[in-house]
Amino acid sequence: MQTVEKLKSVLADAPDRANLEAELAHLRDEIETLAASLAEQGRGNLGRLRKGARASAKSLRRDLRHAETQALTTMRDRPVESAALAVLGVGLLLAWVLRR
Repeated sequence: MQTVEKLKSVLADAPDRANLEAELAHLRDEIETLAASLAEQGRGNLGRLRKGARASAKSLRRDLRHAETQALTTMRDRPVESAALAVLGVGLLLAWVLRR
């Protein structure tokens, strides 16, 4: 008899079906709102990443142009040394390839 009374008290305290359905509907709405918010934040982060990538690429291009200008200036100022260094580099590369 005691078990039946406990079961009745548990069932009496349990929420009814309408309350559960209302709570589920509310939770679904909250999940949809959160998903939309996350998607919006993701688009914002993607935009920031693109801007950062463009800035990095621009900086890299600028650095490469500067290095190219320096190399050309050095070659014009010291043509003999530049040619000797190029011949040395080609020789080392050939030696490395022929050794294998």
